[in-house]
Amino acid sequence: MHKRKRLILGLGVLAILVVLFVALSYGGLLKKVIDSSSPIPSGICKDCNVVLISIDTLRADHLPCYGYEKNTAPNICALAKDSVFFKEPYSVSAWTYPSHYSMLTGLYPAKKSLLSIDDMVPFNSSTNMIQKMLRKENYSSAAFTNAGFMDRKWGFSSGFDLYNQTSSGMQARFYYNQEKISSWLEKENDKFFLFLHGYDVHTGKTHSFDKNPLNLRTMFYDNGSVSDKCYFALSRPGENISACLEIENRKGYTVSQYDGALYGSDEYIGRLISELKAKGVYDKTIIIITSDHGDRFGDHERWGHVDNLYQEEISVPLIIRIPGVEGKEVDTPVSNLDIAPTILELLGVENNYNMDGKSLLPIINGGEGRPIYSITGGKVLPRNDSLIWFSIIEDKMKLILAVSENMTGTRLYDLSADPHEKNNVQNESRYAEVYSKINSALSEWIINLNLDKSKNDSSKGLEGLGDPELIEQLRSLGYLN
Repeated sequence: MHKRKRLILGLGVLAILVVLFVALSYGGLLKKVIDSSSPIPSGICKDCNVVLISIDTLRADHLPCYGYEKNTAPNICALAKDSVFFKEPYSVSAWTYPSHYSMLTGLYPAKKSLLSIDDMVPFNSSTNMIQKMLRKENYSSAAFTNAGFMDRKWGFSSGFDLYNQTSSGMQARFYYNQEKISSWLEKENDKFFLFLHGYDVHTGKTHSFDKNPLNLRTMFYDNGSVSDKCYFALSRPGENISACLEIENRKGYTVSQYDGALYGSDEYIGRLISELKAKGVYDKTIIIITSDHGDRFGDHERWGHVDNLYQEEISVPLIIRIPGVEGKEVDTPVSNLDIAPTILELLGVENNYNMDGKSLLPIINGGEGRPIYSITGGKVLPRNDSLIWFSIIEDKMKLILAVSENMTGTRLYDLSADPHEKNNVQNESRYAEVYSKINSALSEWIINLNLDKSKNDSSKGLEGLGDPELIEQLRSLGYLN
């Protein structure tokens, strides 16, 4: 009798343990971890939340996890250790509007004849974007952006349940939206897609770094790069910083302020990660950190961005944190064009949207990459020529093609030997075969784009929007004279 009772008791305890194990497993407390050497299956994170963070104008080479010597982003790089870390990501364009268009649609910007600022028109409300794709899967969605080229007038708000945009200046920073984002997260109980965008590190005209908090303005000050007169101005809130814009100090000043602003963005991202953990959703949330383009600090004797496709303008970070997957590094070059299709495959959502981008899962799992294409357009001063730049990167070789009504020119760079693109090697005999091959590939890609600028009525561009406030925001960011 006693033996029977003990047996029943033992079976009862065993049953409870089995039920508890199953509950913990499916509840996420006991997670099966895929190690870095194992392939990641499609649909690994079905019904997971997605947070996509775009730090506008962020060069990859100013993050310590990408080799920078200053500790500008401790939280981002801590996340990178537990994420799929892409060592060589690129942007599809060198300015905000087309890059985010591609990021959210998986389409090349040229598919809507978006080549330069002169071609800007709001895109069609029927355009498929990732927020619309996820809405069909019963996701709620919110975007917190900083207007300018992300203004709802351009069409980016379509498909979001909430599209919160702020103006430029002080409000064009991540921390300005911090309380609003926290409030939205606190109320959100369903699976969600959250898109965050900030101009924190964007240089401009009235959008200047002197509006940043004092600690960010001074933390990366270097006696060797910024004059004492400049530092005096930096250390006094509201002080005129014209001393920092003298030619001999411009790079030192700009870089120190850029790095400080990045540190501020990183602090906010750290707080966001803590909030996701406190809410209990961190372990079922995909987090993607990237940028739309980089910036030039006197590189190639130019400042800013838009009007070329050198590495400093299109080399951006890409970090994808996938719950249940160990951190791993990916050497193969990739494009931010592939973000939307990658999200769909991680969630196990069927992709029938005819995208140009491809899921990065095959590359993450050791598959081969493909050529990286980028496109941008702008005016070159003082000639005021309107130029369109195209580029291709393949097997560590990069070709840049510039086209205008009056000229066509190419430059070939061997990135393995010349990562800063100082030496154009297209006329060297040892690169003749490579040049012929890569030039043919770029030409074929351009032909397949089927460019037709007549599809855009550029007369309806910026001025045609009839929005003086938006035009002033773009001017403050340095895009308009």
